[in-house]
Amino acid sequence: MNDPNVNQFLKRYRMHPDQVDADSLIALFLDQMNQGMLAAQDHGMAMYPAFIDIAKLHAFDRPITIAAVDAGGTHLRIALVKISGGRNIEIDHLEKYSMLGRDYALSAEDFFYEFAQILLPFAIKADAIGISFAFPGEITNQHDMIIREMAKEIVVDDIQNKSLRDGLTENLTRMMPNKLPIAIVNDSVASLLSVAVKYDLHRYQSLTGLILGTGTNSCYREKCSNVLKTTYAPSAKFDLI
Repeated sequence: MNDPNVNQFLKRYRMHPDQVDADSLIALFLDQMNQGMLAAQDHGMAMYPAFIDIAKLHAFDRPITIAAVDAGGTHLRIALVKISGGRNIEIDHLEKYSMLGRDYALSAEDFFYEFAQILLPFAIKADAIGISFAFPGEITNQHDMIIREMAKEIVVDDIQNKSLRDGLTENLTRMMPNKLPIAIVNDSVASLLSVAVKYDLHRYQSLTGLILGTGTNSCYREKCSNVLKTTYAPSAKFDLI
């Protein structure tokens, strides 16, 4: 950077490369990640297992239609996604809404009800529902999410520790005759999987999912033996964190 005005500006706000000790920051970051994977997580980053090993992803053996949901900090996007011929993916229909709880506060009960209402026209045409949820929560080994909190200016009262799958299923079963399977992942996991299902994974040493939006988070592939706070099946070797 040779522009003195740019250099002066960056130094004033302590953002100049010369003012950053990258090695120390990386070491601190890695330490926080490791602490977040310990059994007693009193310190460190919030490290959430996804219970997914990308090496074991497989193509569908029959055509299937998924109601694909992206519940983000600003928008709620829902699409009908048709998968045929193994990994051939086609977006049949896509709609965008304001994220629930953004324009006005909701109770948890109203949140699930309004979510199900918006999802219904897609769900009645789908074989299953897949949800990318951009808020803190613990994914279970059955691919449900236990919501820990809403963030990013989204206000939903009393939703802490509630099951996203149960809340939606309870409302959807009142609105449609058949019960659909629902699988939930964090948004950074969804971003990684969007690449993993499309390309030959053996070409890459590793993959990372990164969200730079209303919020920021990321995911990567980790050895299950390093995630001490979670009990895996004996056959599990890797997970997305």
